Amino acid sequence: MGYKRTTHTVYLVHWPEINVFKIGYTEFQRYRAFVVRGANILKLFPFPTSTEAFDLETICHDVLWNLCEGGFDTPQEATPYLGNRGGGYVECFKTPADLMPSEIWPYVEMLIRQKAAA
Repeated sequence: MGYKRTTHTVYLVHWPEINVFKIGYTEFQRYRAFVVRGANILKLFPFPTSTEAFDLETICHDVLWNLCEGGFDTPQEATPYLGNRGGGYVECFKTPADLMPSEIWPYVEMLIRQKAAA
């Protein structure tokens, strides 16, 4: 599935069926392939440069890897949702049980602020 090149974007998508979310970086609207597989787009963050986009993606992953359970154990388990043989499955996280999808990004922001203050 090819998508036209767009701006540097960090995306947050959520699969309600399995209550898993993914934060990733793309220049090619890759998140659209996730929507076809049942995800909802929760946030899109456009950036003028890839460096700025990667910085946000990296910070998000750093705080989430320490506090959230992985969304998938293997690439094969992730393939029905991510396509591409499950590539990017380590960027997926189980939504904490007490969070609604609309609360995921505020939760991530809170974790980033806490890390910055430490």
